[in-house]
Parts: sequence; C-alpha cells; structure tokens
Amino acid sequence: MKATITVTDSKGNVFEGAAVLSPIQGSDRRIKTDRPKVKVGLGQELDFSASLPHFIRMHGKGMSGPKKFTLLLAYLAKGALDEGASVNDKELKRIWNKMTRIMGISYNRSYASRARDYGWADSPKHGQHKLSKGWVGILAN
Repeated sequence: MKATITVTDSKGNVFEGAAVLSPIQGSDRRIKTDRPKVKVGLGQELDFSASLPHFIRMHGKGMSGPKKFTLLLAYLAKGALDEGASVNDKELKRIWNKMTRIMGISYNRSYASRARDYGWADSPKHGQHKLSKGWVGILAN
C-alpha cells in the first residue's frame, strides 16, 4: 500500500512525501482494547472505562441538569438497562457533589424526577435509579 503524506509546519512550509507500507507478519488480527465501549445509536460509541471527569467533560457539554443526571447514571450503570444496574440515590449525589465544578451546577433532587418525566431514567424502588431505553436521547444535542 502506498501512502502520501503532506505536513505543514508552523511557518507555513509544506512538506510532502510518499511511503510504501506493508502488512506486519501476523497482522490478520485486529488490536483489541479492554475498554468496554457501548454503541448507543445515533452513531455514537461511549467508552465507559474512561475516567468519570473525562467522560462528563466529553459528553456533558451544554446539557441541562436532568440530562447530566442521566449521563452520570449511565456512566455508573455502564449503560446497562437491566434491573441489576440500578444506582443508589445517595451514591449519585455523593459523586455529583465531588464533581460540582465539572458538572457546572449543584445537585438537585428534581433532576431525577425530570429525567423520569422525559423517559430517560426510572426508579424501580425508593432511592434507586436505573436507565430507561430512551436515555440515549440525551446525546442528540
């Protein structure tokens, strides 16, 4: 395979070159990463193994409180919709309060009820939250 490379430096000088690339022995397999990635539709793939602050910064820009609540819930549940992926309300609040600067707003209990109203989250029992099927709608900013 032949590759052509064009590079422009900070002074505006343009450099061009060509290279012949050949496959490496045993390259019939793909490099696998151990990071759990979840396709959420809308052409997006979320990496739940990234650090929480990085995850919120990448996906939470411009989101409202209920959307950020759902995003944090999705991170803690690793995007899972099953009953075993419920998250305790106290844990959500504790983590949010540690990250108030990154979240951009203080935690408010009404975010959970608004997230339920929009169909992004559910509360199977008092003090527990889980994702609903429609949670990926928060990513369509």
